[in-house]
Amino acid sequence: MYQKNFAWIATWKITRRCNLYCVYCDHASMRKATHRENVDYSKIIETLNGYSPKILNISGGEPSLIEELPEILSEIKNRWRPFIRVVHNGTGPEKLIKSFPFIDRLVISMDGPDPINKANRGITSSSVLEKLKSVLPELKAHNIEVGVNCVLTTANLKSMREFAGQVRSVSESLILSFTPVMPPDGTLSILREESLVQEFFETYEDLKKQGFSVMHVFDGITRFHNFKSIQCFNQYFNIRVSTEGQVLTCAMNIDLNTRHYVYYFRKLLAKNGIIKAFYRIKQKVANSMQESIDFSCTTVCTCENWLDLIFLGIPSDSIPIYARGLRGRMTDEDYRNAETFVRRFINPEFDSNVLKRFVDGTN
Repeated sequence: MYQKNFAWIATWKITRRCNLYCVYCDHASMRKATHRENVDYSKIIETLNGYSPKILNISGGEPSLIEELPEILSEIKNRWRPFIRVVHNGTGPEKLIKSFPFIDRLVISMDGPDPINKANRGITSSSVLEKLKSVLPELKAHNIEVGVNCVLTTANLKSMREFAGQVRSVSESLILSFTPVMPPDGTLSILREESLVQEFFETYEDLKKQGFSVMHVFDGITRFHNFKSIQCFNQYFNIRVSTEGQVLTCAMNIDLNTRHYVYYFRKLLAKNGIIKAFYRIKQKVANSMQESIDFSCTTVCTCENWLDLIFLGIPSDSIPIYARGLRGRMTDEDYRNAETFVRRFINPEFDSNVLKRFVDGTN
């Protein structure tokens, strides 16, 4: 069987340029803010329109560096009306004001109170929060959901309460999300020690009891007992688009553009690049020759794993927040096709009505 991607969600790395140098970033693929990029945005929009994803994540690099961003997002909204989520590094949210009419959710990346954020991202958390506070009236005027995403590590675990307080002092409507650092077995990961994981969940539950608006995406990672052997189901529901317009998924199970060999040659030469490429080709061939799908993957990540949790029936605070991005964009056929696929290959007890209730906000 050769299963085409549902493409409910697309993540477009709209630029490789950035004005920060964050410690967690893929520096091999990033470029300085002054770097010249020759990108045919119209062609990429046309490609995306062919998939018409219901949720479109705009990432980078730093999206605010794209002067044409308001026009790009406006055209996308007019073409197929997706839920648009923009990730911003906090250096200049005022640069995004012209794009606000077309944004549904703005996510600010921060890693804790000073001096932690300064060390990790090169900018103080106080300056980011002040800039965010200055544009809150405009954000509210356009009904944009605003969140702050914190990559949690052994270095900032104990500052969760302090940071949550600082975020809430800007606005009680801000959602603070905690994301585990990747890789999960790295030296900075709290997932390496059960006591640290327990400390995180205890602190998190305490913040919830105190009325803080918080969420986390740890559930999609902690369900794995062995990070070397994982199964990723959402890879058949999302696509990724590179800055140059290359379309791919984790499983490489849709047709790829034949351009941009230089970038992917670099990836091939990176650590374990050849092994990963061989594995993905083998997986694609196997999937095309049998009536089953190999969902195994070599890299654990937090990308859209809220869908995996729904498919498997695992509760999570992240599900209602992410699922509402599909609201008003799902058809009865979408639900039926998803139920058929999930029951056959993932979970025979899956009920698409559960997904529908999350999407509609009635669960």
